[in-house]
Amino acid sequence: MHDGRAQEAASWYVGNDRITMGNRVGVVEEAARRYMDDEAQGLTSVVVASDSRTVGDVNHAVQQARVADMNPEEIGPGLSMRGSDPSRPETAHIGDLIVTRRNDKTLRTSAGDSVLNGHRWRVTAVSKQGATVESVGRDGVPATVVLPSSYLAQHAHLGYAVIIHTSQGGTWDRAHAIIDADRTGSASAYVGATRGRRTDILIVTDGVMGRGG
Repeated sequence: MHDGRAQEAASWYVGNDRITMGNRVGVVEEAARRYMDDEAQGLTSVVVASDSRTVGDVNHAVQQARVADMNPEEIGPGLSMRGSDPSRPETAHIGDLIVTRRNDKTLRTSAGDSVLNGHRWRVTAVSKQGATVESVGRDGVPATVVLPSSYLAQHAHLGYAVIIHTSQGGTWDRAHAIIDADRTGSASAYVGATRGRRTDILIVTDGVMGRGG
């Protein structure tokens, strides 16, 4: 991959049962299932993809799986968010994982840090004014902050899946990289394939993804 030994790397992933191939719908469903399995095992996990449409589809699938056995009262109120794809707004509920997509020095966490682009948060409370969130995946004691509803509506989306470049600098127990052979460059593929501490599972499409439908 990154060092030019793409064929050797691909052969290693195949030999170690680390590549799953499928069409677009199947890949999204598989990524969501694997994320849920990781969460059930108490592992930190992320799905990365090269386009916002795929990120949005995986986020929707994971969110639906999380609330499948809940009634409306258990799901509780939600707050509108921009979404990874602006044409498809999302809703955050208590327990959801979200990503902030804009630096804002006016929003300070309980640790005194600013809210930054690419940081992930767990929603712990929701009101008309905004959402109380707790930092996820960063060293130290988890910090909290209230994200105003106006910020969420413009600069946040569900965070189970993220765009590959957003994952740079982060490492999780397990990462699931959706690689589109027709659209994902080698540099992006390398980033996506090196996000996991324990295992990196490449979910490779069969060329259908990104062509509509």
